[in-house]
Amino acid sequence: MNDNPKFDARAIANLLLDEAEGRALVVTNLMLQKLLYFTHGAYLTANRAPLVDGYFEAWTHGPVHPNVYQAFKEAGSSPITWRAVRSDYTSGRLLVVPPVSDAGAVAVCRRVVNTLGSLSASQLVALSHVPGGPWDVVSNEARTNPGRGMRISDMLVLERFSRHKLSVESPDDGVDPDQEAPFT
Repeated sequence: MNDNPKFDARAIANLLLDEAEGRALVVTNLMLQKLLYFTHGAYLTANRAPLVDGYFEAWTHGPVHPNVYQAFKEAGSSPITWRAVRSDYTSGRLLVVPPVSDAGAVAVCRRVVNTLGSLSASQLVALSHVPGGPWDVVSNEARTNPGRGMRISDMLVLERFSRHKLSVESPDDGVDPDQEAPFT
């Protein structure tokens, strides 16, 4: 596996927000975290390389990327209406994180938003908590081995991400609602 991540996680989060906005979908921080996790997992399993920098942790309500959480925590449970920013160290100004134009990254973001973007926060949490999935494994290990930590490794995502499947129904994505739609 290539361990060199391609993109700032905040840039991918911004791309997910742009995709959701284009479909008139409302996204909260909790929802964004799950969409980002599923996007990263789908990209990772398809390309054997991480999509985003940093890491995900197993929090109570599912996988969370701490940097993205910090960028949007002010939204609380309200819809996110802004884009993540970064500090420009030369000027001291805050600038929107540069956009991602990579076709592969855009395609996986679009696919995840088209497939999962209309799910509620609780549905996304339930999907992220699938038995035997990465979040479940890390959470269970942490209960029995407190020194384990809560990071969800990319290797574990590669190993277990295929367990994230669901039936989807979206009138404009061409997916048959009676077929299982894997994210890999």
